[in-house]
Amino acid sequence: MSNFTLSKLRLKKEGPTILFLFIVLIGILPAVEDYSLFAVFGFSITSFQVHEEFKLLYAIPLYLIPIGLILVMGGKNYYRILGLLPVFFAAYVHLIANADEVALEKYEALIGILHFLCYKIAFLYFIVKGRLRSLPFILILILIWSVLDIQHLILFFTYTVLVRFLYLAIIQNIVVFKETGLTRTGNLVLKSFLYWSPLLIFIIPGAILNSKMNKASIDKIYDNTFIETTNDERKYKRDQFEKDLKFSLEAEVICMQESIQNGTLQMTKVVANKTDKLPQEVSQIYKGIFKPTLPEMAPVFKEEDCGFWGKLNFPCQAKNSAKRSVNESYHTQRSEMLTSLIGQVEKSVNGTQEEVQASTAQINETLKNQVDTVISRLKFTIQSSFDMITFINLLLDIAFAFLILKSFLYVFSRVAFSSDDENYVTLLSSSSNTSKGILNRLGNQFSIDPKNTKKDYYISRSFEPGGRAPKFSLPQWRSAILARVFTRNYAMNKVVMNSKPEEVHFKAMGSHEFVEWEIKEGEEVVFHFKNFVGMSDGIKIAAVVSLRLTSLLFGRVIFTTAKGPGKLILLTKGEPITTGQTEANTSIATSRILAWQKNTRFNVESELNLVDVFMSGIYLKKKDDDLILIDADVKGPAKNGIIRFIKNFILPV
Repeated sequence: MSNFTLSKLRLKKEGPTILFLFIVLIGILPAVEDYSLFAVFGFSITSFQVHEEFKLLYAIPLYLIPIGLILVMGGKNYYRILGLLPVFFAAYVHLIANADEVALEKYEALIGILHFLCYKIAFLYFIVKGRLRSLPFILILILIWSVLDIQHLILFFTYTVLVRFLYLAIIQNIVVFKETGLTRTGNLVLKSFLYWSPLLIFIIPGAILNSKMNKASIDKIYDNTFIETTNDERKYKRDQFEKDLKFSLEAEVICMQESIQNGTLQMTKVVANKTDKLPQEVSQIYKGIFKPTLPEMAPVFKEEDCGFWGKLNFPCQAKNSAKRSVNESYHTQRSEMLTSLIGQVEKSVNGTQEEVQASTAQINETLKNQVDTVISRLKFTIQSSFDMITFINLLLDIAFAFLILKSFLYVFSRVAFSSDDENYVTLLSSSSNTSKGILNRLGNQFSIDPKNTKKDYYISRSFEPGGRAPKFSLPQWRSAILARVFTRNYAMNKVVMNSKPEEVHFKAMGSHEFVEWEIKEGEEVVFHFKNFVGMSDGIKIAAVVSLRLTSLLFGRVIFTTAKGPGKLILLTKGEPITTGQTEANTSIATSRILAWQKNTRFNVESELNLVDVFMSGIYLKKKDDDLILIDADVKGPAKNGIIRFIKNFILPV
């Protein structure tokens, strides 16, 4: 069956679900725009406001209601109605906003609560029913980038990944907690907290410092601009900042209008005097209304001193780059408006009395329009500055919360499974048996002979075997993307075995050795692409996200697997240990385990005390005759317990 036919059948089968999930994501766009989707990280939900420039985001879902209802009723999937809550909410807001007898502000608090509930429930619906690698999610990311901006895109993507991981962690560990029992789980939590608690020495000051830095950044906006707050306690919330900005801009407009009146009178005198220095005098009057540079009106837009590190201070350089762009835009806009104004004044000088009066009125109107333009630009720029601070703070909160959770779960799993013969570590939720393949040690050189196999091979581009010229290929381009990109194995060289009679020769350096794992039908092997040499056609690679406590001690959350039938070729650093050797049945450091069957069960051995939890790793001992590939004990940097784990978590590939 051709790829086109398979794609068509898949689209026919999954099309309605894909379309419905896309409608759900379209519906939550307004909550992404105003940051309310991320309310759990401190965003205020006590009020509601439709931003003028994004009213379209509430209008679009109205046209999707019929399609959404058809998909709900047609498949009799009535629970899908939860995903349509934002669509109904948009219709509700639209009706209220267009009703003359109802004031939107009157029900602001109630609508804010409904807003929070509808969008949160719909978002959780997508988390449960959708996938991060699905077409709807990719399309919505593109739409957010196009309609909003890159910071909304990054924040939404990061937040969705976090919540999805939390959901998987709960779902994958329910069975473990049920089997452990409530009483024993409580004891394990308390014991784990005791061992984990030293991290609070870093977590608590870090959280306090992060909060103070965020507030200090917002205080700087208030201190260095004309903005005044009407509520000191809530000025760090976005909705309150918007109110303060609107109130302060109105006051600033009044001041500018007074300057315009004075400026118009002065320009009338300039016109009457018909001076030779007309451009200079108009520029001087104009300067009294619009300062030559934006930092003179709002010092917050003055570029910062990046200190000792200079260009290496990337956050400072990024902020200065943004400020430089805004300042240059203001300077260009001001110059264009001033040139236009001088032209009008010069024209009025040479006119009749009636033309002068008409021109004076036109000058006054021009200045007012310019005030509106500048105020609009100021509002957008200052609001963007606040949003950038909020954006960075939310990202830090998300990363911080994720690290705290993962570090605690690591300690908990270590406490729960250490020196316990009844519990074991595995990537599977059950211990079902699978087929067992064959492990062959090939030494430091081996060859692939076309006489013995007709299957094509895909070889890592890090190797340059003899016998065949490289042929660029992107096999299974949607599989294990992160692991392949980070280890530079996304692209591979394809070797078509029946195209030539020559063998393909490999030779390793030093003590390195090749190992061939002949994977049987139904067998699945966990490996790392940093040890990857090649694979035969027929091997299916995939990424497995496992947040089970039974697999957390491997130090990663994303694992790469190879499913048979076919052959997987790996490279070790030294003389490897395989199943059948006595050493394979002893406890071994996790860093030395290069590959194992997905259903392999390991007992955990580790020292449990405050020092060793942080400074020592764990050892795993496989059960029964499960297949495993263990590398030689190669000298390297000291491997620390939780410190090493956090490093692997930051790059969980």
